[in-house]
Amino acid sequence: PASTAAEILAAEMEVEREQYLVNLQLHAHVEGIIDEYKLGESSQLLRIDVDPDSEATSEKMYVWDQVGFYNGRRASYCAENDCSDMRGEFVKGEVVLHSDFAALEVWRGLEEGTYLNDLDAIIAESLSFNNIEEALLYVWDQVGFYNGRRASYCAENDCSALRGDYVPGEIVLVSDFAALEIFRGLEEGTYLNDLDAIIAESLSFNNMEPIIAYVWDQVGFYNGRRASYCAENDCSEMRGEFVEGEVVLVSDFAALEIWRGLDSGTYTNDLDAIIA
Repeated sequence: PASTAAEILAAEMEVEREQYLVNLQLHAHVEGIIDEYKLGESSQLLRIDVDPDSEATSEKMYVWDQVGFYNGRRASYCAENDCSDMRGEFVKGEVVLHSDFAALEVWRGLEEGTYLNDLDAIIAESLSFNNIEEALLYVWDQVGFYNGRRASYCAENDCSALRGDYVPGEIVLVSDFAALEIFRGLEEGTYLNDLDAIIAESLSFNNMEPIIAYVWDQVGFYNGRRASYCAENDCSEMRGEFVEGEVVLVSDFAALEIWRGLDSGTYTNDLDAIIA
């Protein structure tokens, strides 16, 4: 509840403090506090002081990694059943959807809800077998500097086992920063032990941009609004159509405000409402 969120945040700010960056999608719940601490009118980041020992939960995102076993279960099931209306194979690097586990229940012949009713368990199992990998709620944006560090390192070292270039629009993985430590010749853990700091730095240089833990699904209506707007306006510097399966960016809603002729902030100042 809004009152609870505000009370918790107010209480945390009274205890022993340390600086902490919060990707705050519930900024509407802490009016008053936000006016004092908000970093920039359009920022989704709020710098607040919190108890370093307090428990905090945040929404996490994952991408598929080693998918051979799961895709084998799909192949076995689809050899005897019609899968034309089901999702295709899991693909390394694609975002893990809740519905993926519903499909996996079918492919493995499990009771409905076996995974969906206990996502923590299947996520933990999948992580332990490297079936999925943890990602961050950001995509890469301006990556020239980071790729330059990679190029310099790889000119003198074997990078065959390391990730390739960073690509604008791709999900930021936790392991991307482990690779960046290597590319920049930093001690192991320099970034991984303080992700908040490197995230803040990367955002400040537009190396990445925030996303929301969702992917686009039925986008016909929104793309229709884009088509109508772009028929009368220059959209060459705006994002293209929304694509089913692509991650939702915070900036997508800023674009949608324009396409629909809404005041700036109509969606971006109340993300909870437009998401719902």
